[in-house]
Amino acid sequence: GVINETWTDMQRNAKIKKADIPLLRSREVVSPMSVGLFRSSTFVVLPETEYTVEELELILRHELIHIIRRDAQTKMFLTFCTAVCWFNPLMWVAIRRCAEDLELSCDELVLENADGTEKNRYANLILRCAGESRGFTSNLAPTTASLRYRLKQIMSPGRRLTGGITAGLVLFLLLMTSGITAFAYGGGT
Repeated sequence: GVINETWTDMQRNAKIKKADIPLLRSREVVSPMSVGLFRSSTFVVLPETEYTVEELELILRHELIHIIRRDAQTKMFLTFCTAVCWFNPLMWVAIRRCAEDLELSCDELVLENADGTEKNRYANLILRCAGESRGFTSNLAPTTASLRYRLKQIMSPGRRLTGGITAGLVLFLLLMTSGITAFAYGGGT
């Protein structure tokens, strides 16, 4: 009914060529999620929970952003990187942070030009939907571990310079280490 019409309209407004991404309901899921690696096999699953029209629009906008940006494929690539570098603990930290950043950037797009009331509604919705992430899915609230940080960013977003500073510091240390190594083993002119 109304949910499917809203979903189809959102897909058309997002200029998706075929606005036919299936929208399903299941008792087996606890949080709304999009599933699938390729557009032809992608679908959105909602739990058997009643949502207001405003909440449904926020949920569907969130999932549509994940689909448009192909976040499931990004997560697949991250998993591949983890498989290649499974022995490196920094890789595991980077993968976790990248998954959190995917959700944070999606939250920012959902709440673009939102007022305090809508931000509050979205934060409450994420709390209600908190579930667990499985496989190559993107869901509204993947883990409770990142929930506090996400809610803080939703309610009072600040400038996030720590990632850039950390990346710059790591790059600086990498260059210095390779330079020192080159001088130590250079042995000539």
